Amino acid sequence: MLSAEWAQAGTLICQVVEEARRDPVKARQHLMEQSLKLVGGDFVCMVFQQGEQLKLGASYGMSPDEVKRWRDWYDYREDPMAQAFLRRQLGLWACSRPMLVDDSTWSRSSHVNEGWRAFGLNEGAVSSVALGPQVEGFFSITRRWGTPPFGLDQIKLLQLLHHATAWLDRRDWREAQLAPRLQSVYRQLLGEASEKEIATRLGLSVRTVHKYTEQIYRQLAVRSRAELMAM
Repeated sequence: MLSAEWAQAGTLICQVVEEARRDPVKARQHLMEQSLKLVGGDFVCMVFQQGEQLKLGASYGMSPDEVKRWRDWYDYREDPMAQAFLRRQLGLWACSRPMLVDDSTWSRSSHVNEGWRAFGLNEGAVSSVALGPQVEGFFSITRRWGTPPFGLDQIKLLQLLHHATAWLDRRDWREAQLAPRLQSVYRQLLGEASEKEIATRLGLSVRTVHKYTEQIYRQLAVRSRAELMAM
């Protein structure tokens, strides 16, 4: 891998850490947007797996309407790459489509030709990292139709970015365990805003923010904001 790419990846990781102190949502957005530029892709998404269940987290590269259509259509049980990926051993790993599914099998798949092609996408690369007992986070990047598969250097770069920012996955996974009314407060608590500032941002009363904060602490078994941010 070129040293310039490693340097850019290191800069991006530092930027994500700094941005997360102010706004974790923007930090995730920045990571996804810049990862597409650095690794080379057109659509990126974060996915969580627990047991047999997969849940889409954040994504970037499609409009909200396109993401909705994609979510309504996509079924990992019909995706030959996803099936091959999920059969591997759990833990930190990264690969591209040809490492899992040969060209012939991929090109004959109706899932690919009738599904991915409708969104103008084809070649993919994915990295995984363990988030807890039987829980994994996937960082998946897909390229537009007609572009070549990801190379080994690009796969290594994707893995580096994912592994170095896996703490964002763990935060997002914990957020997914909270009730919807608590999630927006949880995201703000991971930044530097006070409860009063959070209340203003979310259009809530300070009393409500304080109440929700206490509920979040109980549910995640922490006693302070410092413990929450250190998880």
